[in-house]
Amino acid sequence: MIIEIFFTKMLPGELLGSFSCELFSINMRDFIAIKYISLPKKPALNNVLIFTSRNAVKGFCQNFSAEILRGKKIFVVGDQTAFLLEKLGVKVTIQKDYARDFSLLNKDELPKGPYDWFCGTRSLDHIADSLKGCSLNRYEVYHTSLCPYALPGSYQAIIFFSPSAVISFFRKNSISQNTCYFAIGKTTSEALSSAGVYEVFSPEKPSAISLIQLIKKYFHATK
Repeated sequence: MIIEIFFTKMLPGELLGSFSCELFSINMRDFIAIKYISLPKKPALNNVLIFTSRNAVKGFCQNFSAEILRGKKIFVVGDQTAFLLEKLGVKVTIQKDYARDFSLLNKDELPKGPYDWFCGTRSLDHIADSLKGCSLNRYEVYHTSLCPYALPGSYQAIIFFSPSAVISFFRKNSISQNTCYFAIGKTTSEALSSAGVYEVFSPEKPSAISLIQLIKKYFHATK
């Protein structure tokens, strides 16, 4: 029996190549759309910059030269965010899997602020909560639009990569008791739980590769 899987984000072929065509049928669609924002007034940047996603880095580069990042202290959330900055020749100072992890840093690990945080219009306040008491400037450099779509059929698994995609998905779809729900990390998993999903599977490490490995392991284990 073929296992039908639906990804709520378009993924490159190299990530999906490890799925056996004899065992899995893969469908994908973007449930959110990203549009980068041009800041009306370019601020003078402080010494510490925070990026909570790849899109935040791309949005920053729509407004500033990447050269400005060199010599700054750079805080990031996620492997892919760090990887993109490193491709630009920028050294990352502190990397965490989740924005809330910054609250675990000792005060002596945090350089003196103020901090400049680059994010999206739908970004959660976890950075602000983690750095409470610090001077923090928030700059929204990309806009996230919801792209709801009603699935035409049923799937054994539906995969999510962001809380915004969860919101978008359930605008036109309901929870199915015969479907397994997978999330890339804790924040997306919490969004699914808030939507009413009873059980959510997510990898220990929030990355697309870890998530795909978990999906394959789960279905091979349940065959």
